[in-house]
Amino acid sequence: MGFFWQGLPPYVIGWAKEFLPGTVVAVETGTFQGVTSQLLADSFGACTTIERSPTLAADAVRRLSSNPRLTILQGSSRERLAAALPNHSVSCFF
Repeated sequence: MGFFWQGLPPYVIGWAKEFLPGTVVAVETGTFQGVTSQLLADSFGACTTIERSPTLAADAVRRLSSNPRLTILQGSSRERLAAALPNHSVSCFF
């Protein structure tokens, strides 16, 4: 059957930090309960997450808004991705 991880495989963050230069911001699509959002913010210093479901987005805002390193956008990734991108001088992990 192989391996299955719920969420982000643990080795990916270390690998990304090794290869992405300078300051890195994470962008996540699909917040769900925000566990990976918090992990990405802790690992990279900042994370913008996009959640399509108004209910899940509102729940994430309620639970995670006290973390200044997290930005939660509600809407489809197609419509909100441009707003989630950092400026050109910052590396981005998707």
